[in-house]
Amino acid sequence: MKRLILICFLLVPNRITAATIEETCMMRFCVLEITGVIDKATVLDVAKAIINQPQLDAVFLSSPGGDLKSGLDIGRLFRANFIRTIVRSGEECSSACAYAFLGGVDRTVESEGSVGFHRFLLPEGTSRLVDANTMIRQAQALSGELLEYTITMGADARLFVKASATASDEMFYPDAKERLDYAIDTPPSFDDFYLSPIGAGVAAVSLRDHTSHRFDNVSRVSLFCRQEQSYVAVQSTIEAIGQPIEPMIIVVKGKERVELKVPAKDIQSNVDGQFSIYTVKLSERIEVVLTSAEVIELLIPFSYANGGDLRFSKSLNKDEHGFIAASLRLCI
Repeated sequence: MKRLILICFLLVPNRITAATIEETCMMRFCVLEITGVIDKATVLDVAKAIINQPQLDAVFLSSPGGDLKSGLDIGRLFRANFIRTIVRSGEECSSACAYAFLGGVDRTVESEGSVGFHRFLLPEGTSRLVDANTMIRQAQALSGELLEYTITMGADARLFVKASATASDEMFYPDAKERLDYAIDTPPSFDDFYLSPIGAGVAAVSLRDHTSHRFDNVSRVSLFCRQEQSYVAVQSTIEAIGQPIEPMIIVVKGKERVELKVPAKDIQSNVDGQFSIYTVKLSERIEVVLTSAEVIELLIPFSYANGGDLRFSKSLNKDEHGFIAASLRLCI
């Protein structure tokens, strides 16, 4: 009887322990962290985590690779359940992990993070177990599956070509520009902050540049101060029903990720024509970290039945740090 051989991505020479999965939740915001070699057991673990935690929002990936087909299956689970994928600063997600990463409905590689791709490889000794024609058929079938998967997940087909041209014992690490060119990273949803004069002061404003994702209806974010108190105002195209759970501001700087809750009493809402505006009062601590953060995220949680979460996420450059600092100093 012929043995079926699974085509896998090459692993690093010294086998790393099988992937571990850890779950962290704050309010309704839950994330998974997947670390280590991906295999079939990882697929089952991810599926169980999704079933057990319907509020799962994002997955942090840090893996050298593993079983390619398992990586594809995990990516499909991410996409089917509207889960974001993130590679944190200083972490690497390569080979099978990189294809799992592509499954994210929203994909982010933070500064100093990396994703790596290369050509798949039949495991050592395969040639002694199956004939050449069988190996060719298996390789062609998997090549077709990889190309279809890459395109279905919204990445550029040129990525498959580039990966196929990279030897199995080497790795193609696309830089930030290439990640956007090949649609590996999701394009920024919001334009850079700019200063908008209002009254005697200024506001730092960022406008949505791309169409909203599911349950993501924020169209504009403004930072400003009034009577020495700082605020962030979120403009939405929908009017969520009821009072949100405590908003949360997440700040990322290097490997440090700070999650700061804002009391529900510090948010106000009003309707202005076709838009709803939610204004959140900022503490002094939040003011300080905003002016130096590499990434900021704002989450105003509503149940999906009441309109869905309002979410804003953006990487900041030095100019934006200056604009935000000015907006929190020059009150309107």
